[in-house]
Amino acid sequence: MSLISFVFSESFFRCQWFGHAKILGEYMEGGKFLLVANWKEAPASLPLAVSLARALAKNLAFCREISLVVCPPAIFLPSLGKIFGKKISLGSQGISPFADGAHTGEISAEMFKSAGATFCLVGHSERRSRGETNADCSAEMILAYKANLTPILCVGEKERDPHGLYLSHIKTQILEAFEKVEKKYLNKITVAYEPVWAIGQGRVSATKEESLEMAIYIRRVLTDAFGKLAGEKALILYGGSVNSGNALSFLKDGGVSGLLIGRESLSAKDFGAMAKTAEEYAKFLKKDPKKALATTKEKKTLIRKNLFDR
Repeated sequence: MSLISFVFSESFFRCQWFGHAKILGEYMEGGKFLLVANWKEAPASLPLAVSLARALAKNLAFCREISLVVCPPAIFLPSLGKIFGKKISLGSQGISPFADGAHTGEISAEMFKSAGATFCLVGHSERRSRGETNADCSAEMILAYKANLTPILCVGEKERDPHGLYLSHIKTQILEAFEKVEKKYLNKITVAYEPVWAIGQGRVSATKEESLEMAIYIRRVLTDAFGKLAGEKALILYGGSVNSGNALSFLKDGGVSGLLIGRESLSAKDFGAMAKTAEEYAKFLKKDPKKALATTKEKKTLIRKNLFDR
């Protein structure tokens, strides 16, 4: 059984709660596609980081219809803020689960905020693999919101089983991360779906269909747990071997409102190409969103049969 069949057969989704565009992540009133660059542990020096930042600022100067975030190594944040200005936002790759105290090597949410960050990643798979727990993520979410950072919760499975049991793993990651978050923040949720099996050089990304199925499932989990508005307003991103060749397919048909981009974001040319793709598609949607929703027969059939005829 495919995930989409499983999702709908179990009534995980109520089509009347979401418009066509919100489900496909293609157009949200007052919203923009969000592209997040995760530089990880690179570049190797401040001069290289500054050079890359300047190239990105130049290559992305045309962007008006999308939002851009760069998450560099923490030590580079102040220097890059001077280059990016207000055009490109800064984010941290992770934050401490502690507000302050004797925690050697940790950097708190408030510290990142004072260094210029406005976003932060929480629960990235590479940090989870080194011991970050759902309890840590829960603490980090609370501290991020209190510091006025926008947290991006990363969730994803290590592998997919044919019976869809991995869905409970995704659900647990989401629910435990948000269980202690104040209600006022639950209509400002951003979740990045990053299947672990798709992350890393030489890996193959998820398909647009797998992305769409998971986006629908995540919205359902949020709706069941935190209410209609939480599910409707959530921004869902896809991350995992995203490149200039598949970026558009995720934005058009993957049910997401943006992308979390790893190694390809270290190339000003490649990241610029993805930003240009997103910018042009956003302009297309803004010009005629209703027409855009019916651009492919496959998408139209999926909407009709799986979402609106149930």
